[in-house]
Amino acid sequence: MNRFKNIFFACLFVSCVLFTAGASAKSLVQEETGYRHALYQRALYEAAESMNSCQISLKKMTVTKSKAMETEYLSKISGYAASVQNSLATLPVKVDKVNETIKFVNQTGDFALSLLKKLSKGGAVSDADRETILVLTETSTKLCRKIEQLANDFSEGKVAISESGYAGQGEITNLVHPNEEYPTLLYDGPFSDSLLNRKMKGLGDTEVTMEEAKENLKRFLNLSDNDEIRFSQETGGEERTYVFDLPGRNAEASVTKRGGKVLYVLSDAYKGEEALEEETCISIAKEFLLKKGFGSMHASYYRKFDGAITINLAPVQNGVILYPDLIKMEIDMANGNIAGMEFTDYYMNHTQRSLEFEIPAYDDGSEYADFQIVSKRPALIPVDGKEKLTIEYHLKDENNEYLVYKDVTTGDEIVLYEVVHLADGTIVQ
Repeated sequence: MNRFKNIFFACLFVSCVLFTAGASAKSLVQEETGYRHALYQRALYEAAESMNSCQISLKKMTVTKSKAMETEYLSKISGYAASVQNSLATLPVKVDKVNETIKFVNQTGDFALSLLKKLSKGGAVSDADRETILVLTETSTKLCRKIEQLANDFSEGKVAISESGYAGQGEITNLVHPNEEYPTLLYDGPFSDSLLNRKMKGLGDTEVTMEEAKENLKRFLNLSDNDEIRFSQETGGEERTYVFDLPGRNAEASVTKRGGKVLYVLSDAYKGEEALEEETCISIAKEFLLKKGFGSMHASYYRKFDGAITINLAPVQNGVILYPDLIKMEIDMANGNIAGMEFTDYYMNHTQRSLEFEIPAYDDGSEYADFQIVSKRPALIPVDGKEKLTIEYHLKDENNEYLVYKDVTTGDEIVLYEVVHLADGTIVQ
């Protein structure tokens, strides 16, 4: 009997060991599967972002006539191509469509490098080179969408990636970090140049008390004595500020200690309806700023989110657009109320400038004969921490729009942006 007991318990012990080992092995397999899934997902997201940047630089190559900018864009194309290649190489090597993508991206990077060598030896981008760039641009744009589609489908579980390939088909969607949420005042436009670790130029020297800052805020927002303003805190840093809560507006506001200027007002109290047109909201923002002493304003770009529109506006002095002094205004599209505003760039960069400039008659934009010149105007822009006076060309053809900035002294192109019209606004990239 004891012999049978011993055998029974021995078998039970072995069974427990085997069960535990099996459970541990299963856990390890699940952990490894989760790791691979996260690795592939990250690789796809990074590949999609780099591919998008690559096709943007290729598109800019079809516009620029500046050798310096051609060199810059070709360097970027080479770098982005390498980044896409590295990201996709993380995926299983037997995925045929990924291999085709890597091959194309590799060829694009090699082409960019060959053109860079050509320019470094005093050569120029030929007509044949430009034809190749057009083909690469078209192909890279399509490829970008395919990678974005694969990344989204994989994230949503519509596609499974393994050593043998991938299976599944989903819709083509835009890929912009789908797990991120974008604050409504985040979009700064192309010339947001604020550096919060340096002193603001436009504040003056006089410091104000908390009570004085509170009164300044009250006057700026046209608040009545019945509107509650609660002091929240005083912030540190290079520029100290007083922060206030506005319960009646469900908002927070900040006033600088030096100068007593309203730095921002942020609220999420808008209705979520788009009853007003974009142009109406832009006019409301311009009128408010004009009444507050900021002068004539040029509206550049805007984004809409949940019934509110965020508009980037730049002051205009003697016909020159002052892009370093950007102001962001947020308007409730349901009723035209001002939901938010931000003056960081304005007070960071604003100062008295001597600006007297007219575009020379000889600068007729003839080098852009392939495009319709929508507008041509003087603009002050931030470049490498300095301000440059430029001529802004707004160019358009059948499918694309661009902004080109030429140095007024040398006539060289120094900045080029693509204008992109989205369902929720207009941006540049």
